[in-house]
Amino acid sequence: MDILLRNLNPVVIKSIDERAKKSKQSRQEFLKSMIENYTMLHDLNDRELALKTTLDKSTEVIVSMQHQLEKNNELLSLLLEEEEEE
Repeated sequence: MDILLRNLNPVVIKSIDERAKKSKQSRQEFLKSMIENYTMLHDLNDRELALKTTLDKSTEVIVSMQHQLEKNNELLSLLLEEEEEE
């Protein structure tokens, strides 16, 4: 698929051409690589954010479960104490 860009600032074009030359690529190869890398980076960032959100929610659930288990252990200890007293 082709993309056509018009009316770019000549200074920008010169900078792109210099960077492409330094990396021993044509302008086409350089820009194609930049666009592909940009897209992959943003996809990875989106996935990383989704993973972080999932991990944060999982951590909240684990902490909540820990608190509930502590309450259950306290209740069980009280019940066992009452039974021993009887």
